[in-house]
Amino acid sequence: MPTDSVQTRPSTYTDVLLTTQNLGKTSVDELSSSIGKVIPLAAAYGVTVENLSSGLAVMTANGIATAEATTYTKSMSSTNLAMPVLLSAKFCRNGYRHRASLS
Repeated sequence: MPTDSVQTRPSTYTDVLLTTQNLGKTSVDELSSSIGKVIPLAAAYGVTVENLSSGLAVMTANGIATAEATTYTKSMSSTNLAMPVLLSAKFCRNGYRHRASLS
């Protein structure tokens, strides 16, 4: 059974936050105050709340503060979202065209 994305299963947040707290070095209070920064972007990518939280658990367990971990996650996601657009523009400037535009 596929896991729903972040935006579709709010009833699991408590369990996931508690598990993240137990596996990482953070608290539910810290998570709840900072995870909102990255949830909209994660939801846009279809990232599950479990995957998002597991990344935060790993980062905090390795000494990264919770607020920094959510900022890093958001930054990495934003970069991955923008990269195809930037590469496409660069290729077009250099004379390359996407296959769909050649038809």
